[in-house]
Amino acid sequence: MLLVWLVPFFPTQDGPSHLYNLIILQDLLNGGKTWGSFFTHQVNAVPNLGFTIIGYPLLKIFPILDVERIFLTIYLFLLGATVPLLLKAFGKPPLPLGFLVFPVVFNFTLMMGFYSYNMAVALFLAAFCMAWAMRLKPLATRAVCYNLAGLAIYFFHLIPFIFYLLSLYAMDVTDRNSPREKCLNLLKLSLILSPSLVLLAWYFAQSKGGMAAGVSTTLTLGRFRDLFINLLIFSSAPFSRWQLIPAALLMFVALLGGYLTLKDVPRRSRLREITHAERVLFLMVGALTVIYFVAPFRLGDGSYFNERFPWVILLLSLPLMSIPAGRFPTYLLAGIASLYLLINAAVLRGQSNQVALFVKSMVSGCSRGDLVMTYKRPDTPGWAKVDPLLHAVSYHGIFKGCIDIGNYETAMRYFPVHFKETLPPLPTPDQVAWEPENIDFGKYPAIRYLIGWKISEKDKTRLGNFFRIVMEEEQVTVWSRISRSDG
Repeated sequence: MLLVWLVPFFPTQDGPSHLYNLIILQDLLNGGKTWGSFFTHQVNAVPNLGFTIIGYPLLKIFPILDVERIFLTIYLFLLGATVPLLLKAFGKPPLPLGFLVFPVVFNFTLMMGFYSYNMAVALFLAAFCMAWAMRLKPLATRAVCYNLAGLAIYFFHLIPFIFYLLSLYAMDVTDRNSPREKCLNLLKLSLILSPSLVLLAWYFAQSKGGMAAGVSTTLTLGRFRDLFINLLIFSSAPFSRWQLIPAALLMFVALLGGYLTLKDVPRRSRLREITHAERVLFLMVGALTVIYFVAPFRLGDGSYFNERFPWVILLLSLPLMSIPAGRFPTYLLAGIASLYLLINAAVLRGQSNQVALFVKSMVSGCSRGDLVMTYKRPDTPGWAKVDPLLHAVSYHGIFKGCIDIGNYETAMRYFPVHFKETLPPLPTPDQVAWEPENIDFGKYPAIRYLIGWKISEKDKTRLGNFFRIVMEEEQVTVWSRISRSDG
């Protein structure tokens, strides 16, 4: 938690956009004096509102960067508390396996800035433990508790909500009842879950293409290889090859723990010694693993669908792992957790300093109401999968009041802030993020400033037809639109 508060900027890819749009939403809901000429809002009852639900009230009291830090602190505390709870609920002592929550706290989805998703996963784990403890309670009690928990998870994020529903059905499917009793229990469960199921059906009925969107994505050998490697390290190395060092140790422990568990499964299965708790977890881990490998990159309204699974699969696997007793396994797991924290501290500090350097460009850049764009070719080097500079120009909007034309959230229905149709012609957020070298800036005279990062000489020559450099420091350049009087 301390690391979140020590770095000047927490370096995530989409995080700056979430902060920027939260500031805009606050202004729009209070009359729109600052942003009303450029943005409109529509707060719908849809998933992916987790950051807004927590962040908006905090914004009335704390500065925006502290709102982000408080949100992340809540997430880290909740995840750190629910993993020992999960272990205890499913028959394992909280330690030493509880140490393995630390390798995945700064996972790929968090560093991508999928804040609502990560918080919803922590809520799912807590709700899963609650549902397991209440599985023998009266039907009415379960109906109220199951649906209230589901409602909370749903509005934070859809995918963990589906995890939660799967876990409830897994508890009944794996019970050792007769087929008739099992079918009856599943019907009862569907009845008490009907509010949550109706909510899910309503969402897909409202979505364009629903779950089927993107299913045409092909399963290539290269894609399968990448997914396999990502699963082996449980999405725990999003930035640097240095993060692969503790990831290799984590992979060894996970494979060893899995091997020791599976080795004894045939014997225990014959003796009917596999507990109900273990059968539930085996089904959940197996189902999520299959979905992880067969689902496409984009599903429904979201991208990076597969990449959201590996660290969740690890956490659900922890109560299944067999680790030899003794001090050495405890020291080993604690050592892996400590190594992760040390390397992550160094890596995140370096990434944060890059963001701070990028943000320094605002001293010579935009002012309130100026339309600004990041000019940066996608160039995540080496192992890096996350680019914390991709949307960092949103900080210019937060602190200077300018307009980030690459604000991708404005084009998505499950975010509340949208560009007004009265804005002048602009390139799409996808062009800004992924193909800036193909933008004809002559067609978009409203773009006042470019914030450049590692711009090549070829790009400098092309941009010189429309902009002039007003600041250059290390990898950062600030370009201002050439006016007719300048020409």
